[in-house]
Amino acid sequence: MEAKYYNTEKRFLELVQIASSLSGFSKDELFHTRKHPNIIWRFSIILTLRNEGHTYPNIAAVFRKSHATIIHSCEAMRDAIMYNPSSEYARIWKMFNSTVTEPLSDKRFVTSTSQIESWLTDNNVPEELIGGLMKSVQSIAL
Repeated sequence: MEAKYYNTEKRFLELVQIASSLSGFSKDELFHTRKHPNIIWRFSIILTLRNEGHTYPNIAAVFRKSHATIIHSCEAMRDAIMYNPSSEYARIWKMFNSTVTEPLSDKRFVTSTSQIESWLTDNNVPEELIGGLMKSVQSIAL
């Protein structure tokens, strides 16, 4: 499988904006309270990031939580949806998921190292830097 490079923080900010718009909660309300509906929106963002292939540590970093908290959030959300499809968890997840699962543009995902090299060339990065950058990228992709 070819590695995909993606900015977890950028996608996190996009999802927070969507959740805020759909829920009517401010960004602060979504993240600085333990009220039940707010937690479901947070869990929805976490599960979406995970379903898109982001790692638990990367998700934990943007949420400023431990990776164990992120794992728990994913499991809790999946269990709530699976075992009670008519629950508030399932209702919010369906609304959120249907909004955020549009096809992703090429600007978000890079599916090959040649795309990175092409972007560097197109943006006038000096040749001597491209070689070193590509070596770094290839070591990450392995």
